[in-house]
Amino acid sequence: MHHLSHRHQYRSITCPARECRATFTSESGVVAHLESGCCSSGADQAIVDKSMVIRDPKQIFVREARVCLPTKHEVPSGKRINPCPLCPKQFRFRAGLLQHLGSSKHTNNGRNPYKCPASTCDNATFPSLSSLLFHKERGDCGLDKDTVKIALLDRYLYDLFDRIRNM
Repeated sequence: MHHLSHRHQYRSITCPARECRATFTSESGVVAHLESGCCSSGADQAIVDKSMVIRDPKQIFVREARVCLPTKHEVPSGKRINPCPLCPKQFRFRAGLLQHLGSSKHTNNGRNPYKCPASTCDNATFPSLSSLLFHKERGDCGLDKDTVKIALLDRYLYDLFDRIRNM
């Protein structure tokens, strides 16, 4: 599996944001970059989720009722230990806690709004679009063989990337 890691793959996919030059080996990597809020376009998890909810009215890939808007948490500075207000984890540095709070660990309050529509997948659910895409890219469940659903997901991704391009 190591030979399939990002270190051994050509980075052929560029972030769709005009001012961002980041490159990735997969669609899931690009979407994870956008969800993280690190892209200079200003895209974040909420923008990705909202875009998918709008584009997927039949809820094939995302269940609108499970999407939660991100909440801002007060994180005091100057503490020696920084506990997560949502789980038992603790961090030595405030920056680590802030990164953890914005990660997929607490995305959508653990409600996993994304789902794999493959009939062979036993209703697998995911906290983020990037997680669903990574699942698809691994090819374990058979979704990659359903050309109709793959074409639909590709269209939704193209629309999302077009929105980011025009931000």
